[in-house]
Amino acid sequence: MTEWGVKALDQHFDFQAVLDKASDLGELITRSQRSNEYLSARKRVYGQQNVQEKLQQFELHKQQWEETERYGHFHPQYREALDRVQQSQQALDALKDVQAYVSAESALDELLHAVSRTIAYSVSDQIKVPSNKLSDNAGGCGGNCNGGCG
Repeated sequence: MTEWGVKALDQHFDFQAVLDKASDLGELITRSQRSNEYLSARKRVYGQQNVQEKLQQFELHKQQWEETERYGHFHPQYREALDRVQQSQQALDALKDVQAYVSAESALDELLHAVSRTIAYSVSDQIKVPSNKLSDNAGGCGGNCNGGCG
């Protein structure tokens, strides 16, 4: 048994070589255009005072809504708190730099998911690859779907 609890079937299998290749792949991804665009957009968003203020306002409104959400529609300020969260979210979403950040983040996530799928499916097409997208059926759901997963 190895440190990961996996019994090596082949004596020539070098676990460290696989980890080294994974590290090399990580470096390639880090130097990719998508990664650079993501890091640049993130730096712009988190470097702007007005964005930070809107983000703090959103977090405060979200926290207030979560407090009322425990009681659901029965809480007297539920609708008001929900409206404030939605307005704060819309104010953030309307900012061009936030839109660019979200777009760059999605593009990087797509790259990482494609790499994960490629690696997993090179081992077996039965391996489920999780995704951050709720509508992504390509990698399987991980749940009890009686074989209906992608």
